[in-house]
Amino acid sequence: MKTHLFYLFLILSLGISAAAQDTPLSFPDTREKITEALRKNPLGRPKSFVSSEKSTPSGIENDSPRVGALIRFDFDSDTIRKDSYPLLREFGESFQKDLPDAAFVIEGHADSKGTDEYNNDLSRRRADAVKTFLISAFKIDESRLKIRAYGESRPIVSNETEEGRALNRRVEFVRMK
Repeated sequence: MKTHLFYLFLILSLGISAAAQDTPLSFPDTREKITEALRKNPLGRPKSFVSSEKSTPSGIENDSPRVGALIRFDFDSDTIRKDSYPLLREFGESFQKDLPDAAFVIEGHADSKGTDEYNNDLSRRRADAVKTFLISAFKIDESRLKIRAYGESRPIVSNETEEGRALNRRVEFVRMK
């Protein structure tokens, strides 16, 4: 949890906003915050921008709720680190208990180390690992979770520092319905 607080502090102190988005990307870390951030059109919620590129999954609209999650993986791997389990449990409980009819795209993102092809594959495998965790640990119906890999194409900060690269290695959850 201390690691997630460090990243949250970094995000807030740097004023990070997603490069492909007009609004700041939030990184909620409790079930309550996750649920509120992913509710469809809550009052006062700014609309987020979603690219109009052809590869955007159907069901995602310009005002689809989107949040980031700093899920940590073993180096050069799609194995989820144990210190990320508490955060994933918060998401799983939210999806299972508070948002039982919602469907999500799990987007995988990577830093700029490695080739584009490699980073796309790694971000896809990591998004799939998160999907598998949520299905097995929380019995989330597979049809509610789609995956999408963006590799290094959507950084939220510069990849020039280790801290920046760590923030760019993330998963985003986007509500489809």
